[in-house]
Amino acid sequence: MRGIVGYFKKSTTGISNLKLIQAECENPVTKPIQDVTTRWRSAYDMANWFRIQRESVILFDINHFREANDVYKENRLELLDWDIIAQSVAVLSGLADANQVRSRFTLQTTARGEYTHNLITLSHPQSHTARFSRAPTM
Repeated sequence: MRGIVGYFKKSTTGISNLKLIQAECENPVTKPIQDVTTRWRSAYDMANWFRIQRESVILFDINHFREANDVYKENRLELLDWDIIAQSVAVLSGLADANQVRSRFTLQTTARGEYTHNLITLSHPQSHTARFSRAPTM
């Protein structure tokens, strides 16, 4: 998937053709999402983009494969790849949801040198605060 995303990021003709196909397929007209190796959520987002854009990418492949560069051609997705993407997104979606809840858990330092944790959960929309003491830094 990275090679295909890289192709679209570097090819203005490729991304223009993809956007036309997305519109024809009535898919959201969005650019591919590149994953970042230090952020697992970005790999999920990239795979989910491919899951949503499956029809558009397949039609691009059919109509524009000859025009694409070698990087695209070497990373061409086959039927088994599409199944793996769909299954991966299904497995990772629960973790992605949990990560989104966890990202609402923020750490702030008060003027007295205490950590204040603010937690907003899906089941309790009100903000809850807990205080944890730490030794003041000099």
